[in-house]
Amino acid sequence: MVNAFMGASDELNILLRRRIHSTKCEINKSQKIKVEK
Repeated sequence: MVNAFMGASDELNILLRRRIHSTKCEINKSQKIKVEK
């Protein structure tokens, strides 16, 4: 039970990191577009 929970939390952490990274990229893109305009 503990190992399964640990594995699930690791996957959640990876998904959260990817989501945070993608949102940061989106923010950077929108900022660059504003600067170019």
